[in-house]
Amino acid sequence: MTMRSITMAFLALGAMALAQVNSDTPGWVHFPVPGLELPEESVVDMGFLNAEPAGQNGFVRAAGEYFVDDRGVPLRFYGTNVTGTSCFPEIEDGRKLAKRLRQYGFNCLRLHFMDPEYNREVIWEDANAGTLSEERLLLLDHFIDALGREGVYVNINLHVYRRYPGQPVPEGDRTFRAGKNIDRWYDEYLAYQEDYARRLLGRVNSVNGRRYAEDPAIMCVELNNENTMIADVRKSIALLPESFQAEYRRLWTAWLKQKYGSSDALRAAWARGVEPLGEMQVSEKMGWYNENGEGAESALAPGSEGGWRWLATKGGKSVWNLQLQIRNFKLPPGLYTVRFQARSATASRIGHSVLLNGEPWQTLGLAKSITLTPQWQDFEFYGPIAEAVNDKSFRVNVNLYNKPGDVEIRSYGIQRGGGVGLPEGESLEAGVQLPNDRSCSEVLTDYWAFMIDTEMAGTRRLVNYLKKEIGCRMVVTDSQVSYGRMGGLRRESELSDYIDIHSYWEHPHYLQDEQGRRTGFRIRNSAAVANPNGGSVPLLAGWRVVGKPFSVSEYNIPAPNDHSADLFPMFSVVAALQDWDAFFSYTYRDFGKDYANTVLRSYFHLIGRSNLLVHVPFATLLYRQGRLAPAARRTTIALPMALVPEYARQGLGPGQILGQLGGKETAVFTQQLAVMLDDGISEPALRGGDGLPRVAEDGAIVSDDGALRFRHDDPAGAYLSLNLPSARMLTGHVAGREFSLGDVTVAVAERPWPRPLPAFSCVTLVALDGKPIAESRKMLLAASGRTENQGMKWNEDRTGLSGPKAWGEDPELSEIVPMSVVIPGGALTLRVLDGGGVPRASRVVSDGRFSVGNAEQSLWFLLERPATP
Repeated sequence: MTMRSITMAFLALGAMALAQVNSDTPGWVHFPVPGLELPEESVVDMGFLNAEPAGQNGFVRAAGEYFVDDRGVPLRFYGTNVTGTSCFPEIEDGRKLAKRLRQYGFNCLRLHFMDPEYNREVIWEDANAGTLSEERLLLLDHFIDALGREGVYVNINLHVYRRYPGQPVPEGDRTFRAGKNIDRWYDEYLAYQEDYARRLLGRVNSVNGRRYAEDPAIMCVELNNENTMIADVRKSIALLPESFQAEYRRLWTAWLKQKYGSSDALRAAWARGVEPLGEMQVSEKMGWYNENGEGAESALAPGSEGGWRWLATKGGKSVWNLQLQIRNFKLPPGLYTVRFQARSATASRIGHSVLLNGEPWQTLGLAKSITLTPQWQDFEFYGPIAEAVNDKSFRVNVNLYNKPGDVEIRSYGIQRGGGVGLPEGESLEAGVQLPNDRSCSEVLTDYWAFMIDTEMAGTRRLVNYLKKEIGCRMVVTDSQVSYGRMGGLRRESELSDYIDIHSYWEHPHYLQDEQGRRTGFRIRNSAAVANPNGGSVPLLAGWRVVGKPFSVSEYNIPAPNDHSADLFPMFSVVAALQDWDAFFSYTYRDFGKDYANTVLRSYFHLIGRSNLLVHVPFATLLYRQGRLAPAARRTTIALPMALVPEYARQGLGPGQILGQLGGKETAVFTQQLAVMLDDGISEPALRGGDGLPRVAEDGAIVSDDGALRFRHDDPAGAYLSLNLPSARMLTGHVAGREFSLGDVTVAVAERPWPRPLPAFSCVTLVALDGKPIAESRKMLLAASGRTENQGMKWNEDRTGLSGPKAWGEDPELSEIVPMSVVIPGGALTLRVLDGGGVPRASRVVSDGRFSVGNAEQSLWFLLERPATP
């Protein structure tokens, strides 16, 4: 079949391909990649990458920016998660699953979410008593042992989602759900964490006789998952029972006493931040304007009791689509007070901030989230306005977080100055209340420093307990570095053995009813390569701390995104260039023990998503074998240690500071990025480089050696390509175009796509023998688009699923990518593989030119050449 006939056949499908797919839909195939074990005849087994049992050469430890074993040999980890009940497979299934992970080329598995107290099938016998289930521990013993034998190291999570015995959870407030925040400062709950760690890590594995704490096959322990107290949750603290509030205030007052020593010194220090109120700088007389984006609908009209009524009847696709603004003013850097009255018949939550009125939409200050009531309320808060990065005008921005609502606002104004220091009647002797919305910057900066120090004290206590009391010999980290923003950066830099972080491209935005029950979700449903930054993974680079190994323990492009096929290859590209140390995709199995069923089950479940799993061999070889070398240059973002509390208060991350210093996060495709905290500087600075990407004449971002090209704004469709001696990659909206990847040519045929864009495709080619493509005798070619269940029910704009059985049913179906390929090096044999990687048809290609498409009914192919004499 010629390329033209392939294209015409696919285009003839028309609208049929854009509706629900079923087993009879042309261009789609049931292509199950086995979840539990590959057939013996499979040619996609990457198990050779795990040449020896995990821990055979000693414990994993941190040496500078690398994980190493006892020989000092650097280790790179690439793997996945299992979640909840999936962490406790039956013994035989555990052996099969361990082998399957090895076959992917995975050498690490994160055991996540083992501790929810409400689930009777996880680790607890009695969560209130703190006793662990011997039945589940026996299964865990066997599973950890089986993983180790297959060369798969284990990452154990401790506190993920446990509500402690007697722990309060105020109605309607999610701050303390699952024990988060409160167990950072409440002594009894810190003790519960120690007890759980002792019971689990002090256990002797009944299969191999090793204490968990002394098992070299356990690479690391995470104390907390996505947990911090470094956040402005003062209103949530006020909802706790008085005994908890009193303890929190006691800690706050004790911290102030340690810092200042006397009430007079405290009063004098805080008074320096108070500035008398000046003239009005911004007022509602300048005019409110409503802005609706991406299909959002709202109207603005005079209010019945003065001011303005903003009625939003429909949300758009993004959180910023419903906005109310005062535009075209400027404020010099300084301290300001904002005052207004507001109410909402729908009790809506609004966000308030002052922004730059144009790219890069810099948040300048006065940012606050406010929950309105049907009654008028007075609001007054205070804070700094930062210096703008360019000379564009400012705007007040009020948003509804893209939710319909009825809001009235009046008497709005911003004045220079304001602030309150130590209120009358408060002292170190009598006690100091938590800051309020009128507290001056000195008060608030102290408050954020208190939260950072208090959290770090708890972390230090737990780390010491694990290492000194339990005797843990593996590396330990606290929580993800971005939790607590710059406060988290300091916490992890000082107290953890390595740095960990999470990321998702287009995490679902969940819809809820009035009772808080989940009713659906929304996603933008776009490609990471169509984003100016290249998605969310490049944004992680600024959190990589100088001198520490760097791990990403959760990443996913959640289903049912149409553009998830490049999840593994794109991550490997960035991770290899940045020389990161560990990756855990999230999650291979999301609760449950049916590891063989390939139907798509939920957002994060990877089993069944054949469109992305067929690219795992390429991704593991690229990363674990170092086929893509780290970028040779590095820019380090140096941050003053003294500014950490203020940075945390402003919600700033390293990437934002990089932007303020003239750099761009897309530099990750050209050079390494890292961050460090420095006691010896007073202003942030870039060291070692300019933090800018290399840009070609056509606007593409390119690596220094030219092997990588990334262009999100190509008029013909966003793409990223990679040209390495033994590997090639093309991903993006590339249908209908031909690309030269060095001496390999790939022409992807046009095919129907649900939106007015070229169809999204991911194509990878890797030499399994590691030789240059033109010389390789065995290569794996994979090409994929979408995978979804039969009868999956998309909404009209394809941003969510709706209706009964919205996720559809068996079987899952994958979209075929028709294409023509030219491979250098002469004749080869093309073998069509089934989902298990078993050859089922073959043909000889005399000149290295061939086309594949609907006739082959496959997503991957083995290309072989006879051995040369």
